[in-house]
Amino acid sequence: MTPNIMKTDLFSIPMYQIEVDLDQIVVHTDEMVPTFESGVPTSMNGGTDLPAKTTNYISSIIKDILNSIGDEWKTFYIQGLWRNNYDVHDYQLYHIHPRSQWSFIIYESVEESKTMFINPSLHDVQNHFGFPPLDSWPIYYIPKVKSGTMLLFPSFLGHQVRAGNKGTTIAGNVAVEYLEDRECDL
Repeated sequence: MTPNIMKTDLFSIPMYQIEVDLDQIVVHTDEMVPTFESGVPTSMNGGTDLPAKTTNYISSIIKDILNSIGDEWKTFYIQGLWRNNYDVHDYQLYHIHPRSQWSFIIYESVEESKTMFINPSLHDVQNHFGFPPLDSWPIYYIPKVKSGTMLLFPSFLGHQVRAGNKGTTIAGNVAVEYLEDRECDL
C-alpha cells in the first residue's frame, strides 16, 4: 500500500515575470556615468526623469501584484528608477537592494537575460549537498526573458549580472508600507 504523501514547499520566494508595454515606459536619462565595480554606465545616482505616465503605468502593475499576494498594505511608491547600458563585457557583482521591499528589472533592449538570482540558502545547500548542486536544490536561477519583460522580486533576493550581452535595462525599487496591526502566531 502506498502511503499518503503530502509535499510542502517551505519559504518560497516569489518572482513575477510580466510582459510590459515599452511604449508606456518613458525614462529620460540626462547623464549616464560609470557605476558599480564594473563601471556599467547608469543613471542610478541621478539624472533620471520619470514622467507621470510611466510612474502610473509601473505603479498599476505593482499594485495588482501586491493585491494578489494577500498581505495588507497601506501605500507604496517607486523609490528609485535608473537605466543601465550594458556592453558585451559589462557585468555586476552579487548585490541586493537594501531599504526597499520590492525591486524590478525591465529588459528594454536586452534580448537575453544575463541576470542570475542566487538562492539565499546557497551556503547551506552547498554545505549539505556539495557541488555541483542537485537539480532539486538549485543554487541559482537565470530567467528566460525578452525585450519588454519586467521581473519583480523581493529586494533581499541577491543577484548579479554576468557579462556577455549588450543593451539597456531599467531597474527600480519599490517601498511598501504594510499594515502594522498584523496578527502574529509566535
